[in-house]
Amino acid sequence: MAENDVKTGWQLGRVNVLTSKKAAELAKSQEFSARVKAHCFFSARVCEARILDRLRSEVDDYVTGKVNRDRAIANLQEFLRGEGYVTGEGLGPPPGVSEEDWVRSRKLANLAATSRLGLILDVNLREANAVRRYAEMRGSGAPYLRYVASYKQNKRPDHLKLVGMVLPSDHPFWRGFPRDYRCGCSYEEVWDGGEAAESGGAGVAVRRPDGGWEFERGGQKIVSPPNPSGFEFDAAEAFAGCDMSRIRDGGDRRACLDALRRLSVENRIDIRCVPGHVVGHPVSLDAGALESTVNDALRKMADTGRPGVKCCIKVGSLSSALTESTGLSDTDGEIFFRTSGSEAGLMHRRSVHLADYESGAYLSAANECASATDAAATLTLTPSGEDIMHISTSKNIMTLKRKAVAGGYMWLLVSVHGGSQSYITGKRVM
Repeated sequence: MAENDVKTGWQLGRVNVLTSKKAAELAKSQEFSARVKAHCFFSARVCEARILDRLRSEVDDYVTGKVNRDRAIANLQEFLRGEGYVTGEGLGPPPGVSEEDWVRSRKLANLAATSRLGLILDVNLREANAVRRYAEMRGSGAPYLRYVASYKQNKRPDHLKLVGMVLPSDHPFWRGFPRDYRCGCSYEEVWDGGEAAESGGAGVAVRRPDGGWEFERGGQKIVSPPNPSGFEFDAAEAFAGCDMSRIRDGGDRRACLDALRRLSVENRIDIRCVPGHVVGHPVSLDAGALESTVNDALRKMADTGRPGVKCCIKVGSLSSALTESTGLSDTDGEIFFRTSGSEAGLMHRRSVHLADYESGAYLSAANECASATDAAATLTLTPSGEDIMHISTSKNIMTLKRKAVAGGYMWLLVSVHGGSQSYITGKRVM
């Protein structure tokens, strides 16, 4: 995927979050970490959906280049005036507004202030560019990165101390750019140890308990304290799945999943969610009974040339832990074989891939995925509305497709892939 596609995909893929908290409260929130923030669009003390939606729309247009900064601010101020905000513009207060209210409206606390809107636009653009830059860095293959000073005239002393610092490119420190509001610091690739030695060699960096960093380079220690503003951003999180298990309330998870699904369809983008990093016994399968049921159905098809069963064959059910962590309801977790002649159906498999069933390899791999205690799961929301779930172990991957049916949804077992090939197609998949 091109870097600009990565930038736009991350920008459009975030979830709107309403909050009544102030900026300082959001910065200190344990449940609103940098990793969570990377998947959210929000602004301090904006808790009305129509206002956040309009703010988000204008920010997205600005970041994707559809409008310039001045036009975006003007559009938002015009909208916010209609919502009763005082923008603080002009040489004096407008009719009906006191001098005190007019002065207060010019401060950052006022959403309609030019300075506040400009900051929102600037931060979102820098974060989107940081995601693009991180993608470029990951694709370059450079073993090291070097800290580059801000392009701005006024530079933070704590940041200047780190100019020239070289660390391995996979060090977590590089995930945190931009490092603060209006920070212009960056990094550049370093291609070999000799080049790194010119900057004093690769240093060492460890995270401090207070959230700051401690560096050592050439025997010298440098302490970089946490940002007083509380600003944090994690560019690498843009390439990770949305971990739905971080949302503790089940109703909120379902609402979030539904919003992500609508976003995927409306903007024609894939959104990958991680129901849980580790899923124990995600599917309930009875190996013996399943094999017998499927083989009986296949034999009937072989004898008659058409499905002997006119409905789907139930395979099992997703565990309650898996459905709860994704935001699915309990009735959404049933898994079936399709009996049609499509590529994922039993008629097709009987005529083309019967040996995979008769050898037991397919069902053996399916049951290993179903019963493994170290299985991990990912859920991809697609523009077509057909959600795809992969349940994987160190050896196999089982793929499920979610289909709408009367009264809810069901999962169709599409394929099981081995470590070097698919049991259905023979293609390499891992």
